[in-house]
Amino acid sequence: MQVLCSFPSSSILGEESTRRVQLAQQAQAILGQSDLVIITERVDDVAVLIGQMVKMGLVEVLDRHLPRHWKQRRVSWGWTAVIWLAYILTEGDHRKVSVEAYITGMHHTLSQLSGQRIEPLDFSDDR
Repeated sequence: MQVLCSFPSSSILGEESTRRVQLAQQAQAILGQSDLVIITERVDDVAVLIGQMVKMGLVEVLDRHLPRHWKQRRVSWGWTAVIWLAYILTEGDHRKVSVEAYITGMHHTLSQLSGQRIEPLDFSDDR
């Protein structure tokens, strides 16, 4: 069994993260070999922002006017821009290098919102 825990992108690994790891280990000891795994992600306003951009048709407009690049992974430019804009509006940070770490903690939620598999490498700074 594996107990997963995510850390907010703004937290610095220190006392708080050590406590969370200890709590995760305690939860694993209490649960034993149960098949139940609960994954929590801090959603904030991301769902509302992405929902509004999808409702506006932003994904389709961008995909229609921006051709796919040969190095591009599964996610289209439209979805890349929508998720990046949601990140900018939520976190107040426009740097692409920090988006990859953010996606690591949100990939389940973003996959559900976009209807496709979203991985941190889709938003890597070196693609």
